[in-house]
Amino acid sequence: MPTYDSWQNYMFITFLVVSLLNRPIIFYYYWIRYGKSPVIRTRLPHVCLVLFLANWISEIAAFVPFNGRDACLASLLLVQLLQLVTSVIPGLRVVWLHLNWKLTRGKILQGRHGHKGAIVTRSWLLLHPYIVTKTFFGLVLFAATLLSAIFVMWQWFTFAQYNPGVCVSQSLSTLGILLSFAGMLVLGTFVFLLRRANDAYHILRELQLDFAVWIVSVSLSTVALVVFTSFSTTVFPLKSLVVSITYEVYLFTAFVKPIMWARDFDRTGVGSSGLVTLENVLRSDDGRAAFTEYLKTEFAVEGIEFYVAVREYEALFHRKGRRRAAGGATPPVKTQTVSSDDSSDHVVLLETSVAHDDRLLVAKAVYNTFIKEGALMQVNLSWSVRHAYDELFATDADADVIHVETKGAASPIDANLFRPAWLEVEQVLAAGPFSRFLKTPAGSALVVQVGAAPGAPH
Repeated sequence: MPTYDSWQNYMFITFLVVSLLNRPIIFYYYWIRYGKSPVIRTRLPHVCLVLFLANWISEIAAFVPFNGRDACLASLLLVQLLQLVTSVIPGLRVVWLHLNWKLTRGKILQGRHGHKGAIVTRSWLLLHPYIVTKTFFGLVLFAATLLSAIFVMWQWFTFAQYNPGVCVSQSLSTLGILLSFAGMLVLGTFVFLLRRANDAYHILRELQLDFAVWIVSVSLSTVALVVFTSFSTTVFPLKSLVVSITYEVYLFTAFVKPIMWARDFDRTGVGSSGLVTLENVLRSDDGRAAFTEYLKTEFAVEGIEFYVAVREYEALFHRKGRRRAAGGATPPVKTQTVSSDDSSDHVVLLETSVAHDDRLLVAKAVYNTFIKEGALMQVNLSWSVRHAYDELFATDADADVIHVETKGAASPIDANLFRPAWLEVEQVLAAGPFSRFLKTPAGSALVVQVGAAPGAPH
């Protein structure tokens, strides 16, 4: 059986070989696929890059045999701790922003008077549950790495000849990875059974990407082990395989996941690299027209029509309305029906009065046309958001008005009423039709034509 020193030397060599083989994957995801995201303007990628260089230098120093090698291993683990901190913090921040998002939108939908409403009290945790799972996954890796560092430093100060802590913590890390995959699969199935297909799609898509990249890392680790053991007389494959797999997951978690999280939740306009986003195309008249024509070919024009309706509704809060007619009569809401080439009519709301009752009527028209179950141009929304609007809007049999359960408070109808719904519609458009649109000749032309302009609901 190999001695502790030979196993440690083999572990260092495996670290170095596997990490060098895995660099193309990390750089591919970091620079080519996500490097041009608007999130590049933040400091997180630069911090990750500095820690990456420190990690690589620590590996080389730990590989060199000298008396301070244990100190180098301890410093390597401490650098990995910092890497995992950069991985966990974005997840915790997204969870916090999501909670704040839900509570804020609940107050917007239900009024700003302190009463409770449907969105605040109903299943907010299930809107983006994979973020919670990923954050837990990062915390498990953080705890395992901290345990490794503690045991290695204990060995360094006590001159111990055997250190079980490294293998125990690496086993915990691997177990955390498998539990994360299993948890996301169970969670996606559960959400799908709740008839929330859109949320289940996002969960399972993230699970598929995580698992695929992890399998590639494991494959590279195995290849490195096979190649190295064929030229070496020191063989300790099981522990070394666990070490290399865990290390590859460290790299993947520390560098790829923060960029993905930030990219998914960054809704800014054109980034420093000039990346064209859905928001910028919708802000541009030419871009919106081209994208609308493309959506007609996919029979999915309801998303862009919902965008137009939301803009018309929000514009009511920025105009000076006319006074009511004598006797308190409410001017009628004017609508214009325009025929389209896809054999379905779409509604463009043209409001000429901004009186409060008129805003209620326009809001109800948007709800009945785009949000209500079975609507003519129903958009794809999660169950929680659609149900919140269903509870917010109630039709009286004797009067065409909106009744809102405000418990004596003022009506919650304001400019941000449809913002939660639009955020989900925007996410669906950006993930599917918009990415395909950019590959068309018209979409490619917009890459150099579309600029930032105010006015999109975001």
